[in-house]
Amino acid sequence: GPLGHKGAARRRAWIEREKTQGKAARTVQRVFRGSVGRKQAAAIRAQRAAGLVQRVFRGHLGRQRAARRAAAKDLLAREGRAATKVQATWRMHQQLENYRELQILQLAAMQVQRMWRGWLGRKRAERKRQWDRAAPGPERLKLGLTMIDGAKENFERQRQEIDALHRAQERAEGRVTEIQAGLQESESELHTLERELREVDQLDADLREMTHNKAAIEHEIEREREEREMIATREGGYQAHSPGHGSGRPGSRGSSHSGSRRGGSRRGSKSRPTSGRGSTQAEREAREQEVYALEVAIHMKKAEREKKRRELEAEFAGVFAEVEKKKSELTMLQDQIGDMEATRQRKDREFTRLQRNLTELLAEQKAELDALREKGVQLETATATSAAAAAATAEAAKENEKRTAAIFSSTEELLKFQFMSMSLSYFSSLNMLGNLRDINQDTTAAAIASSADTAAAAAAAAAAANIPSLKQMTLGAGEFLDAATKAKKLEEAEKAAAIEEAKKALAEPFPSDVTKWRVQDVGRWLETLSLGQYRRAFEEAAVDGEFLMELRAEDLRDVLGVEHALHVRKLLVARDKIKPLSAAERAAKRAVEAERAAAAARVRVAAAL
Repeated sequence: GPLGHKGAARRRAWIEREKTQGKAARTVQRVFRGSVGRKQAAAIRAQRAAGLVQRVFRGHLGRQRAARRAAAKDLLAREGRAATKVQATWRMHQQLENYRELQILQLAAMQVQRMWRGWLGRKRAERKRQWDRAAPGPERLKLGLTMIDGAKENFERQRQEIDALHRAQERAEGRVTEIQAGLQESESELHTLERELREVDQLDADLREMTHNKAAIEHEIEREREEREMIATREGGYQAHSPGHGSGRPGSRGSSHSGSRRGGSRRGSKSRPTSGRGSTQAEREAREQEVYALEVAIHMKKAEREKKRRELEAEFAGVFAEVEKKKSELTMLQDQIGDMEATRQRKDREFTRLQRNLTELLAEQKAELDALREKGVQLETATATSAAAAAATAEAAKENEKRTAAIFSSTEELLKFQFMSMSLSYFSSLNMLGNLRDINQDTTAAAIASSADTAAAAAAAAAAANIPSLKQMTLGAGEFLDAATKAKKLEEAEKAAAIEEAKKALAEPFPSDVTKWRVQDVGRWLETLSLGQYRRAFEEAAVDGEFLMELRAEDLRDVLGVEHALHVRKLLVARDKIKPLSAAERAAKRAVEAERAAAAARVRVAAAL
């Protein structure tokens, strides 16, 4: 009816109103949520923008700080490099100053030594010239004694230097022996330390063994634990599936009896392994205690090993440094001993030269005494006016001759035994030289006295028996002296000729480049080789320096007439010596000279330090 229509209309109106209001509410809610979302998005964007600004600002500050640190680090590095360069420059300046000072001192010392050697050489040469210019007689004997005294002084000085060198060498050898003994002791200590280090390695082996035992015990404990867990799991499963536990009928008596019996049996079975489980727990605790004891022992062993290793390494380093120091000192002493040995050899050569010089002086003195003796004998023979006088003079001459022969035979024996051993000759040479000087003085005085007496007797006999004077007599001694004078003049003439030839060679030196030699230069070169007989053939063939480099052995033998094979070989060898160097040879020569200069500089620096 009408009420139904009204109710339906109201319901339709309500539904329409609900639809309209619901849509409006949803629109309002949607708009509100959109507004809230936009506000939240704006806040998020603002937060992100603030984070970006902060990040950029922090990056800017970080870059500035990094730049400042890099600049400070670069400044510190540049200051360090500058300070290092300044220090290096200062050290270089100091070393250069020290090197220049040492070089100046060395050059000054060399100059002083050169001038001193020159003065000594000129002094010896002056004495030699005085000896050569002196007439045979007492004056020459006196000069000879002076030269012998000088040789004796040089001999004594050389002996003292050799003695000092021997003492220094003995001290160095003693020091070397001490260092070698110390090295042996240090090496034995090193062997002992190495053995102790091996014992430390044995401790490592013990530690490994103990660690292995610990791991084995832990593995066994873990295996037993797993077995117990498996047994417990198996027993739990058996109890869950046994009858009486799964049935829900408690009223069955048989089942209860059977269950009680099974339970009693289970209780009996459980009550039996109770003591075994307790014993297993005790064993596990004992093993855990053993593992703990092993861990403690391992820690103690490790601490002991590290402590002992540090001590041994420190001691080993100290002993090794001492060994290296002794080795370096031993090397330095060996170098010093080598230098001493070289100096000793040089002193030995100088000693031999002094011996030879002394022997020559004694031989010359002997020749002078022989000449005086011969002159005295001839004068005594010429001035003998009677048989008695002749017999007396002959007897005196014989005695003088015997005395002189005995003196010089003993002198020769002394010289033989003197120069046989250097160590024995040091002291015997002084006595020998003193005896020689006394003998020469006695003999000279006797010869001078005999010569004066015989000259007076000769003048008296000449006046009485019309014998010509001594100046007009032609005696054997005069002929002997004339022969000696001629030989001396011939020797001086040869020396003068050699000097003149050397002056000519210096006045007209050879060109440094062989290819620029002229024909005359090639001829002079042949003269220097003592092959002047081929000079004419070379000049006829117009052999200059450039052509000389191209000559073959066949050309020398077949064309130029150099017939002797050794002469050909000599010419070829001499030509190879003056041949210009190739580029490779010049480079090798420069390398060798640079190495020598570097070695000499190192030696000078080492000597300066």
